[in-house]
Amino acid sequence: PIIYMHIHIMHSIVSSQYLPQTDASHQVSAWARPLGKTAAHYLAAHGYGISDVDTIIQLCRQATSREQFVMLLAA
Repeated sequence: PIIYMHIHIMHSIVSSQYLPQTDASHQVSAWARPLGKTAAHYLAAHGYGISDVDTIIQLCRQATSREQFVMLLAA
């Protein structure tokens, strides 16, 4: 299938592309599983990379509340 996706850096969209589904999206989805199945699929579908997922997981582990997690992501 063809996937429409946005390529992100942590604070903005870099580009939008139409791409065939790749192994990379499966790798990101698997790597992001500690964040939950829905979040993992979201990150993979929106073009986040492994390094982005590592950062998000690290911030999630550091946060003591959901509110703090959101603030850390936004910083």
